[in-house]
Amino acid sequence: MVRAYADGSAMKYVKPKTYADAIAVGYPTFGFEGINAIKATKGMAMAVSDTRTEKARELLADKIGIKSEPAGAAGVAGFVELYKKDPKPFRGRTVAAIITGNNEHRAVLLEH
Repeated sequence: MVRAYADGSAMKYVKPKTYADAIAVGYPTFGFEGINAIKATKGMAMAVSDTRTEKARELLADKIGIKSEPAGAAGVAGFVELYKKDPKPFRGRTVAAIITGNNEHRAVLLEH
């Protein structure tokens, strides 16, 4: 889905290579709808490595006390990666991350 969004190509099956099994989908059922939603909200799509996802899980557990499954921490991993590259777009804004795991669902607001 990230590749199709980035280059405008058709979505193709890709064998998942991640330990985040909840998002390890080779061909997302609603991938086209997801891409349309990203475009409609002027959002973006990005991939994050398992290493960064695991670091985000550790950050959530150590700093906030939330135990997340890998897929639940992937969005936080993406935010951290973007923030490290350039924090300016986030100043004065609130970022929401939906985090799942251990049969819990939480929303965390990250403010700068």
